Amino acid sequence: MEKVSVLSIVFMALSAIMSIAVPLGLALHLRKRYRADWLPFIAGYLVMLVFAFILEARVHVLVLGTPTGLAIRSNVFLYAIYGGMMAALFEESGRALAFSTVLRKKDRPVNALMYGAGHGGMEFMMILGVGNINNLIYTWIVNTGQQATVLAEVGPEQAAAVSAALSAVVSTPPGMFLLGLAERLMALLLQLALSCLVFLAVQRGRRRLIFIAMFFHALVDAVAGLLSGLQVSVILIEGCILVMTGAIALFVRKVMQNVPDSRE
Repeated sequence: MEKVSVLSIVFMALSAIMSIAVPLGLALHLRKRYRADWLPFIAGYLVMLVFAFILEARVHVLVLGTPTGLAIRSNVFLYAIYGGMMAALFEESGRALAFSTVLRKKDRPVNALMYGAGHGGMEFMMILGVGNINNLIYTWIVNTGQQATVLAEVGPEQAAAVSAALSAVVSTPPGMFLLGLAERLMALLLQLALSCLVFLAVQRGRRRLIFIAMFFHALVDAVAGLLSGLQVSVILIEGCILVMTGAIALFVRKVMQNVPDSRE
């Protein structure tokens, strides 16, 4: 097996570092420039962890293991819609719960961005950070010639998955690791926008904005899942997501400007 290039290793390490540096850097900027509170950032981290990576993941195990789940997984359209709807339901519900309870008194708009930095930051770290740390471990295995030893140790049940991961880290072009970083930056922007919508829904009494946030979230995730399932070019997928995310961000900016502050 070929070795993983130095450039790929650099891009993996950079992406892993940025998965922590970008959300934290954004939070520090909001804190220093606008005196945002730290509680929304922490709440965002915890809500994403609990509602998406624990509760939603558990529901996926229960649902997708049933005959109905098998039918969903067998249809690329149904699977994309299911994934988008579940992500929207759990994450936006968690967002709304946070803003209506522990963040009720954190009613400055900048705290919506602070929450988004935490919510999106956890996703950033779990997907890009953990993913690239795993890639670096696979790289070490490949570049030190430990493939046979590792495959023998994991056993036959996991050998196929590990072998595929080792092959993927070798065959992936270096630029693709940076593309993953670009994807996460777009996802962070989306999380910031959705956090602002739910903030307005709760703090300014515009309840319908929660459902708009759910719709946007489900739409973006479903389109990404569908295009991926149809094996569309990754560049095209990211281009579509960029356009959608940009349009949503502009919409949210306009809404933020037009919704009056109920404290005034």
